[in-house]
Amino acid sequence: ILTIILVKRYIEVAIWENIWQPFLASFLMAVVVFLVAEVMVKDALSVFLMVILGGLVYFGLLFILAKDKMKKSLGEVKNAFFNS
Repeated sequence: ILTIILVKRYIEVAIWENIWQPFLASFLMAVVVFLVAEVMVKDALSVFLMVILGGLVYFGLLFILAKDKMKKSLGEVKNAFFNS
């Protein structure tokens, strides 16, 4: 938090605009995994499946909430690796 305060003194950063989609996606992923895990987790395989479910829920929600930002970021990563 101190870092954010110091950065905001020198650079105009819209913190909430940049974190609300990942924050909401991670919160909803946690809710889904918690509710499903209450019923399904019985052994190591089911824990592994919960991890996969959590990842799918997170990236699915992030794609729904921030499709344009994700496409832009993935394009920048692709350009950085393949156009260097």
